[in-house]
Amino acid sequence: MDALFVPHEAEIVKGITLSSRLPDDKQIWAEAPNGLFTVRSAYKLTITMSCPVTRGESSDSSPVHSFWMTMWNLPIPHKVRHFGWRARRDNLPTKTNLMKRKVLQEDSCDICGVESESVGHILLRCLKAQEAWEYSKFSSSLNLVGCQTFYDLMWLPFMIEGADENQAARAVTIAWALWHNRNECGSFTPIKTNVDGAIFSAQKVVGLVVAIQNDKRRVEVALSKKILAPLGAVEAKAKAFKAGLLFAKGIGIQDVVLEGGSIIVYNALCEKSFPPASVESVVLGVLEMAKDLRRVEFSYVRRQGNKPAHLLAKHASCIDDYIAWIEENPCCIE
Repeated sequence: MDALFVPHEAEIVKGITLSSRLPDDKQIWAEAPNGLFTVRSAYKLTITMSCPVTRGESSDSSPVHSFWMTMWNLPIPHKVRHFGWRARRDNLPTKTNLMKRKVLQEDSCDICGVESESVGHILLRCLKAQEAWEYSKFSSSLNLVGCQTFYDLMWLPFMIEGADENQAARAVTIAWALWHNRNECGSFTPIKTNVDGAIFSAQKVVGLVVAIQNDKRRVEVALSKKILAPLGAVEAKAKAFKAGLLFAKGIGIQDVVLEGGSIIVYNALCEKSFPPASVESVVLGVLEMAKDLRRVEFSYVRRQGNKPAHLLAKHASCIDDYIAWIEENPCCIE
């Protein structure tokens, strides 16, 4: 142990309590007493690290801190609370945000067609949103005219005018219902996302790629990633589908068509055949993750039709870990 680690690290490792029954290893979140990760503890850690407290002062006196504490303690389901956090940070996958990332080419609201579909528009200024607020009990107490963002909606009545937490909870829930209705009733074209995997036998590594193209077949968003593992062709292609789904979800896409070049993986994902044992866990994981998005489809394409993704996968041998291109064209396929 002392030969493998520097002295202080060796002491920490030797101080770990081991079980004679050798249970499976698992990750522990050090910021929670029970070792389980929570968004609340991660947010608290982020605030602590990014906003150090000046000597003689307390960060608890900040109005912004009080606002977040109010939000996180509202008597509402966690998914609604999480929605409120994302809406406040303008982190919802609206058409405006997707257009900024060049995922979409236009951002007009599908419901009213009057404005760009931003967070403020879909929750406050859209005709359907105005109708919902008008019929709610908040129509007489909320000044929607001066509200441009979700933050404006919550700050004035609940931080300045002192409305109680039950009113705040109802307001956030109404906003969540508007967003949920938009996702359920809207007409959204799934975004084609090409995936591929390349094997580098000499290096014992695999390259994975995700490429999102516009209607002119130009790559707008892409990811190239290297995995240090001696995988086979089928395993690499299955890993590519998983990387594509995670990447699409990470940048806010809710409707996606994952297109790859393995007919074996494609048939397994479409449940047309049983997956090979070597990729069964990956396939089942992709199908389970697909439930988190609104619409996921799978497609098969030959290598000739997947050229940009294939070139990017080959490029993975030249990177250390991964590289992402957003709002720029990858140099290796220009």
